[in-house]
Amino acid sequence: VIDGKYQQWFAGHLVEERAKMQPNYHQLYLDLIKHFDNKSLWAEVIRETFISVIRMLNAESTMQSSSERTHLKNLGGWLGSLTLARDKPIKHRNIAFKQLLMEAFDTQRLIVVIPFVCKVLLQGANSTIFKPPNPWLMDIIYLLIELYHHAELKLNLKFEIEVLCKGLNLDHTS
Repeated sequence: VIDGKYQQWFAGHLVEERAKMQPNYHQLYLDLIKHFDNKSLWAEVIRETFISVIRMLNAESTMQSSSERTHLKNLGGWLGSLTLARDKPIKHRNIAFKQLLMEAFDTQRLIVVIPFVCKVLLQGANSTIFKPPNPWLMDIIYLLIELYHHAELKLNLKFEIEVLCKGLNLDHTS
């Protein structure tokens, strides 16, 4: 249905104009991609998602604009549903979550990074592999809990971590 030369445009449009701004339709967009049954289209959508996420994580406008941070959170949920929820790993070379969190702590960008990381990891609840007690997941959650208790986070960031823990059936206090 979608010729190979149009896949990059379609993937870019789906990520930038749809998934980023319309989280209520993520499942519909996933079903649409599944319906095409095309591995190169999946790869292109994931690639476009990583490009958009990395651009937004590094943009100064994301620090200033709450709507940009909301779009990044939406992309986090989208990325998690493309990967973790389908039992596909997010490779370290694409996003190293622990390093991302530590760098955000050092540069006062936790307001951008914590909600994004939480939304990605929350999709592990739909996975058979990437849910507790998966060591990769738990390692990142331990770092989030350490930030929760020791980093003097704003209440909304603590809430994001609490929602993640509740979604994965974990107790953030213990």
